[in-house]
Amino acid sequence: MPKIQVKYSAGGQIGEYGNDQEIIQLSVEIENFNDYPDTLELLRTRVLENLNLKEKHDKMQQEYDILAQKFCKLTEAMESANKQWELVSNFLKTQGLKTDNVEFPREALNSLSKSLPTIKNGYPE
Repeated sequence: MPKIQVKYSAGGQIGEYGNDQEIIQLSVEIENFNDYPDTLELLRTRVLENLNLKEKHDKMQQEYDILAQKFCKLTEAMESANKQWELVSNFLKTQGLKTDNVEFPREALNSLSKSLPTIKNGYPE
């Protein structure tokens, strides 16, 4: 019995511009023509699952924007805490209560920065 080749392809827009498109095509050979509808539906599902690139791009951009805002707020909070630390440290020194120079605990910042996603080419990894 001859094999039947079933193909399904679809295209979608990747980015902001109309010329940024991707086409995904899958094909499979079947022996029984009765399997054709199920096979076509499976191919369609697989292609379309991977094709929503614009929506995925927009969602990633939104997540990135949220993370960038949180990072800015954390940076501002760290700068504020560092300034307060220095003010308290200077006050204690001038009062003679604490004469050793204790620096702001940067280990907390380092452990925090390790938990944040890294950004490569403008996108979190």
